[in-house]
Amino acid sequence: MPLPILMIVASEDDGGMARVAFSLASRLPAFDVEVRAVVHREAPFTTWLRDAGVECDVVPDLIETPTRRRADGRNGVVGLVANLVGLRRAARQISALAERHGSRVLYSHNTWGHYVTAGATRMLRASVPGRPIAAVWHIHNDHSRWLTRRVDRAAIRLGRVSAIAAVSASIGQPFAGLSAPLTVVTNGIDLGACEAAARAPLLRAHLGLDADAIVVAYAGRLVAHKGIDVLLEAARLAIPAVPLLHVVILGGRPRHEPHDVVAHLRGRVDEWGLAGRIHLPGHVDDVERYVADADVAVVPSTCADGCPLAAIEALSMGIPVIGSAVGGLPEIVRDRVNGLLVPAGDVRALADAMVTLARERDLRRRMARAARDEARDRFDAVEMTRQVAAVLHQAAQERPCPA
Repeated sequence: MPLPILMIVASEDDGGMARVAFSLASRLPAFDVEVRAVVHREAPFTTWLRDAGVECDVVPDLIETPTRRRADGRNGVVGLVANLVGLRRAARQISALAERHGSRVLYSHNTWGHYVTAGATRMLRASVPGRPIAAVWHIHNDHSRWLTRRVDRAAIRLGRVSAIAAVSASIGQPFAGLSAPLTVVTNGIDLGACEAAARAPLLRAHLGLDADAIVVAYAGRLVAHKGIDVLLEAARLAIPAVPLLHVVILGGRPRHEPHDVVAHLRGRVDEWGLAGRIHLPGHVDDVERYVADADVAVVPSTCADGCPLAAIEALSMGIPVIGSAVGGLPEIVRDRVNGLLVPAGDVRALADAMVTLARERDLRRRMARAARDEARDRFDAVEMTRQVAAVLHQAAQERPCPA
């Protein structure tokens, strides 16, 4: 009989966390796991789930972060207080949903979702004494700050969290040695889809770039902690040194941003007179087919990204990656093997790395072969799902950790 679980996700629809959660939700049934999802709003993510046959419930008080503007417009201190007060309501609703659907595991995917899940698990155990119910956290982002670590420990004790999965050893490190056993599960992707994208690239034709153009591409959310400003400044330094170099930044306006980020970035590029060399086409469908046409991919995060899909998708298509030496990126990008690592936030180092790979075609080719070969062994979505399913089944069989 399949293991019934409730997957709790509050994340930006176009972010890597949501994409990984969807990949797992759609594949876990093949590993005897019956998934029902809880999300914080109707959005493209809920459409993906339902189209894949995954039922989901909307709990508006389940938040991505308490500092985010509320759907009713409340912001600042008032919005923050309302968000925090709503966490208990969210826990009650999730507990009720889990009881109604007979869920045996509550499986969460973002920081505040973890805390709500801990509370919901405690409520559920109290309402149904003796019923086995496990909480499993899937860690995608940095939990190394002192206050976050203190809250994590309290929540793990509160919910008697049964297991923790982390997308990289670096991201999992703050949880090592705690009562809940830790498993590192590297993010996986649809390798077949990436191979198909590599056979049908779109970027050069879309932008009208010549075949001999050397393209460095970024694909992801246009938010500050992804290093967008660092990338722009680095491109401004690198482009004069390499006449054929073009930098392409793929991504649309984030849902929560009050202003048009793409227009703002284009304005800066226009001021520099580099509109023909730094390209911002906005959101594109089939983004993998655009990245597939690049010579180099760049992941310039200034935050401790856990296991960025942009990096592993590029590597799987045989594209060397320039990545920040922070978070889980050094576990993915091996310096001068399948890409280059640079200090996070270092504009000059990033510019120099782009110039190096733009000029050294043989180095790019060697890195491309290494990237493609290694990706096939490390980043398969089916293997990721198998490992997560094993964590969930094990958690369901064991007594929860002591409070």
